[in-house]
Amino acid sequence: MSATDRLFAVSIEEQIASVEREIRMRESAYPRWVEQRRMTVKTAEHEITCMQAVLVTLRRIETTMEGVQS
Repeated sequence: MSATDRLFAVSIEEQIASVEREIRMRESAYPRWVEQRRMTVKTAEHEITCMQAVLVTLRRIETTMEGVQS
């Protein structure tokens, strides 16, 4: 199986769940990283916002896919 085939083998639901886990991890880890000066507050907020945008995009795609399959 090619790398492209493996990418498409991951369902939209699995992708959404993975992004949700990633957001929770960042929300948990980033405050400690900011405290340890490994990351700025601005960067932490931006990175979490980016992942939240990815989640919104995936959910829109999922909704579109559901509409096409109906």
